[in-house]
Amino acid sequence: MPDMLLVPLAPVLHRWQSARWRLHLADQPGAAPDPADLLTELRAGAVIADTVTGGRWWRVAALLRSGRIDSWARVADALDVPEGDALEQFALWLAEQARQFETTGRGLTPAEVEDLAAVIEAVTR
Repeated sequence: MPDMLLVPLAPVLHRWQSARWRLHLADQPGAAPDPADLLTELRAGAVIADTVTGGRWWRVAALLRSGRIDSWARVADALDVPEGDALEQFALWLAEQARQFETTGRGLTPAEVEDLAAVIEAVTR
C-alpha cells in the first residue's frame, strides 16, 4: 500500500457535524442555509468519505493475495455492493494502478498487476 496521509477524523467530523446541525436548524420556515455551511458540509463529507474508503482496494488486493477470498460475493458483501460491481470496480482500480506505474513509477508494478489479474481470474471461475 502506498504512503497515505492519514487524516485525523475527529476535527473533520466535528466540522461536518456542526455545519450539518446548523443546516438542520436553518431548515425551518423563514430561515435560509448559510452557503459557508453548505460548502463545509460538502468539503468535510468528501474528506471523511475519502479517508474511510481510500484503502479499500488495497485491502481487497491483500485478501486476494492471501487466498482468503474465494468469491467476489464475499468482497461484494463486505463492501455492500452488487457482486458484479465489486469485480468491475476492482478491475478499474487495478488498471489505474498499472497506468499510474507507467506514468509516475508509483502504483503496482506490471508483475504485481499480472499476479493480481491471475488471482482475479481464479476467484472469478
